[in-house]
Formats: sequence, C-alpha cells, structure tokens
Amino acid sequence: MAALDKDPSIVAVLDRLRSRLGPDAFVLADHWEPDLCAVGIASPRDPRVLAYFSCYGEPPGRFRYELELPPPPGDDFPYQVAGTGSGVSFEELAGVVASHLKHVKPSVAPDCGGIS
Repeated sequence: MAALDKDPSIVAVLDRLRSRLGPDAFVLADHWEPDLCAVGIASPRDPRVLAYFSCYGEPPGRFRYELELPPPPGDDFPYQVAGTGSGVSFEELAGVVASHLKHVKPSVAPDCGGIS
C-alpha cells in the first residue's frame, strides 16, 4: 500500500485490516483526504459499500465508524447509513468492517438461452 498522509493509528489500522481480511478485501476510498484522522474503505466489487472510520476524539486504540450502503431505489440521497459506532477496539472494528463489506449484492448474469 502506498504511503498515506494520515495519523499513524489510521495507517496501522489499515495495515492490520489488510492482514486480517486479506489484500483484496477492500480498496481505499478516501473521500476525506484532508482529514488526517479518518479514512474510508470500500468493497472492491461495489465502491458504494463503504466503511468510514476515525480516531479523532477517541481514546488511544479506539475508533468511531459509519457504514454506508447504496440508497434504496428512488431515494435522492447518495447513500444510506447501515450502522455507526464509537469507542470500539480494533477487534470490534475489524469484525464490523468484515461483515459490512460482504453486503455486495451479486450481479445477475444474463440468460444466454443455452447457446452452444
């Protein structure tokens, strides 16, 4: 992973998440680049499935997070909040993120009508 201009605890969490979840489990989705204490990661299969976490205002080793999913059909808002938390440990954060990134809906393959 390329060097990030983020708080060392955020960089460490990203490294630990990659080790725990696997190198292809998420992609960086840093919509909060100026915020050195926060970062977003997304599902590589659907970047709208996003987890944002921050260490700002939390005790050392603790984090807050927000989970986002695509909006329901017909909703004008760009996403829906799927969960939030604060004061969580790395272990709690890793579990929540791993579960959340699995929320990608499988795409439907077209029916080719048995073409041989």
